[in-house]
This record gives sequence, structure tokens and C-alpha cells, in this order.
Amino acid sequence: MNTLQRIKKEFISDNWENSSIAQFRFNPSEIWYQVASYHWKDDKLNKIHPDHVLDTVNFPVIIKGFTAYLLHYLGDENEQVIIDRYYKMRLREFREAEDKKPGSSMRNLDAEFYHFHISHEKEFVVFSKQINPYINKDDIELIQQYTEAYFNYIQQVYSPKNKKDRQLSVSDWSIVFYYLDEASSQEGTKTERMIKFIQENNVVNIDGDLTTFNFLNKEYHKIKKRINLNDENSNSSMSNKNPQNPLPPERIKNILPFLKKNENAYETADNDRQYLTDLIE
Repeated sequence: MNTLQRIKKEFISDNWENSSIAQFRFNPSEIWYQVASYHWKDDKLNKIHPDHVLDTVNFPVIIKGFTAYLLHYLGDENEQVIIDRYYKMRLREFREAEDKKPGSSMRNLDAEFYHFHISHEKEFVVFSKQINPYINKDDIELIQQYTEAYFNYIQQVYSPKNKKDRQLSVSDWSIVFYYLDEASSQEGTKTERMIKFIQENNVVNIDGDLTTFNFLNKEYHKIKKRINLNDENSNSSMSNKNPQNPLPPERIKNILPFLKKNENAYETADNDRQYLTDLIE
């Protein structure tokens, strides 16, 4: 069993390159490895510190971020699966935190995350070199190759400059659908029209998968209420318990280029943009 497998399987070993007796513990919520040190006493291995609480002082963290995630899943999945799953997991965490902040609806969170993530992961790569004294040169080089592959892959797949297929978020696509559907001849049911819209416009979610009718429909009804604040059908939602905020006019401005082929839809959207601007001011 090589050193990386001993880390992955959390084996207690004295066969590390630095001759220490240690065990690596993976923390799945923090995505890091801590090291527990042992010593011989009366022909028995004993932990240097008791671990009822695996604190980070007595059990220091020495591997973080993608390197830790890679070592935990290496051999279970292929490289692309590990990379995609890690990036998307971190993106979801970022969005969940930032979505709660004022003004998040006007930000491109995916693009922000990409640059934020690159910076932090490069720091984690440097931090994780603390593992090097425990492993041999071949394993050090292998980890380096995987981390370089990680940055190269996400640059090609997730860089905002390269993600041309995902032009808008699902929420913004629901604004486009709202105006185009209001200006259309209303052929077929709304469900049929929405499903056709998803397919024709390649409306994908943050994972790059085609969104569902249920999700787009949910976003559509939220958007509709935020645009039509003076609509009697929206008044019921404007209670103190669940106040309805007006849609930021910048969001309508951003989708106007997608309405240029439909003059009526474009004009209605632009009028709503001006109305919401006046309302907010």
C-alpha cells in the first residue's frame, strides 16, 4: 500500500518518509485532513493527544481544499468526476452564502465565484505542501500534476470567458420568457410553451444541466409578481410576513438584447424597466 492510499484509508503507520508515527483523518464538512501523532509505550501505540474532540491545535490541519478532496476520493472516481463534483459543491456553498446578501440579485455570482475560487484554491495548494515530508517524491509530483490539471480544467470549462452556452441564469431566462410569452399568440398550454422555451434557448442551471419546467415555472411566478406590483393578483403576497420587493430594473436592462426580435416584448420590457426605476427612486 503506497503513502497516498494510507492517507485515504486513514491507516496508522510508521512508514512515512519522515519516519513519524501518524494517522491522517479526513473531515468531510471542512474538506481537510488532520494528522494525529502516536508514540510507542509498553509495546503499544498511544496517541500523543486524546481525540474526544479533534481540535486543530493537537491535531493540526495539513491538507486543505481540492488536494484533500482528491486524496479522499482518488481511486474511487475518475479525474473529471472528482473535479466537477468538487467545483460544483464549492459553487453551491458560495451561492447559498451570497444569495442572502443585499444586491445579490444584480450580481453575476458564478463569475465572482470563479475568480474567488481560483485565488483560494491556490492558497490551499501551497498550504497543503505540509504533507510533503510524509510522502515520497513520486507522490508529491503526482499531487502536483492533479492540482495543475484541476486549474487547467476549470479554466476551460468554468471560466466566465468560456461559458458562452450559459448566457443567463435560470431566473433571468424566466424574465425573457415572461415578456416573450406575454407578447406571443399563446399557442399551446403554458407548460408546453415553457418546455419548448427551455429546449430552444438551452436554459441550463449552475451545474450546466438543462433546467426543469418546475424550476423555471417557480422563477417565472416570482419574477411576474416582482414586476407587476400594482397587479391585484400580486397584492395578496405583499403582506408584512412576506413583502414583495420590486425587481431591480438593471435585471430587465440585462435581458433586453434577448427581446430585440420581438418589438412588442422589447417595448413592454423597456417600459417596465423605466417604471421600476421610477418606483425605486
